[in-house]
Amino acid sequence: MAASYGAFKPGGSYFPRRTIIIDKQGKVRYAQDGMPNHDDLLKVISELK
Repeated sequence: MAASYGAFKPGGSYFPRRTIIIDKQGKVRYAQDGMPNHDDLLKVISELK
């Protein structure tokens, strides 16, 4: 699953921090490397409801 959503570092021994929000149809609605902004996450989630 990590490789499918670009969260796996090929040849690496760890998974970098990545936040991904996926809608009910399986479409990626938000992807952020590193620590995401909570306000951005809440906005995306509220738009999916």
